[in-house]
Amino acid sequence: MTDEIETPLHNFTFVLGPQEQLSEDLIERVLEVCDDALVGGRDQQAIVEFDREAPRFADAVISALTDLEQIPGIRVVRVEPDELVSLSAIAARLGRSVESIRLLAAGERGPGGFPPPIARVDAKTRLWEWSAIARWWHDHMDADEAAPLIASAGFLASLNDALDLRARAQGLEESERRAVSGIVRDAALV
Repeated sequence: MTDEIETPLHNFTFVLGPQEQLSEDLIERVLEVCDDALVGGRDQQAIVEFDREAPRFADAVISALTDLEQIPGIRVVRVEPDELVSLSAIAARLGRSVESIRLLAAGERGPGGFPPPIARVDAKTRLWEWSAIARWWHDHMDADEAAPLIASAGFLASLNDALDLRARAQGLEESERRAVSGIVRDAALV
């Protein structure tokens, strides 16, 4: 009798471009290709949520992205969970209380050096870069718990940067697009 190792299940959501209309046709086309997807709408955009089995998070996301973008008219613009997080989102992702994370961020508990916020929504609401939080958690709190967080955070930040670049580059002239592509290729080889 052999023990079978279960393939991990990974959850993530794709936000589709504004050209997609949440219609029965869209839902049917997605479900024909992706039987592990749920199609819905949020903020006037179509979203596709996946629970996909794969050895690694990145494998699951890339295979789902490839499957979705083979469907005519579908273009993925973002992958969630997003890189920008509030204290409450940090707490939820780490399985901690908001107060515990607030104390770490304020330097009132823990080893100090919590990453500073990178943006403010308003006077009270600050946002942090999730990949920086995951690295800090790994270095200062719990390396074993944070190892998968670091891998997925860095991957998602890079993938979303690439998706943003793809969208922005559409408005460039051909020579400008080639120049940007060359820089991206060089960066990928470093």
